[in-house]
Amino acid sequence: GTFHAFGNPRNSTIVPATVMEKAVSTSNHNNIVLSYKRRLIELESSDQFTAEWFDGTIWTALESTNTAMNDASYIQKTFNLPTGANQNANFKIKFTCTSNAISEYCLVDDVLLTDSSSGKTSLAIQSFTAPVQTQSGTLVLRNDGTTQLTNIAFTVSGNTRFNFNPSTITSLASGA
Repeated sequence: GTFHAFGNPRNSTIVPATVMEKAVSTSNHNNIVLSYKRRLIELESSDQFTAEWFDGTIWTALESTNTAMNDASYIQKTFNLPTGANQNANFKIKFTCTSNAISEYCLVDDVLLTDSSSGKTSLAIQSFTAPVQTQSGTLVLRNDGTTQLTNIAFTVSGNTRFNFNPSTITSLASGA
């Protein structure tokens, strides 16, 4: 994106020199997925980048580098978190960057925490044949999502007359 978090420690250190931490309650949420993009610039094997999550008691590393890294572009990372992340009012995420030179730094962007159990809804037009004169046309819909769609109603606007049969789809299963 246009903006990113930038970790650039200024002094040699053996403890995390830059820490970005955020508390996010996952109460009422399950199947937590953490994704982000990161770019590590000129890190040596003595430097370190970590991504961690907190369950209210302990921090657990999702990614921890201990080799030389110099990413040419952002790298997408996605983690399906264990059940301890579910329904957790004490949930936190943390990114740390430790380096020993001003030319070494860590970039983090597009951090996204999602509840994959809520499902994805996606209604797509599979095919459309326009009506001509007195002949009927067809509109075929497809549910590309992971949840069932219900009560899909059709409306028309503008100087056009269409009749949909049926006028409402009461249920369209996932993948149908």
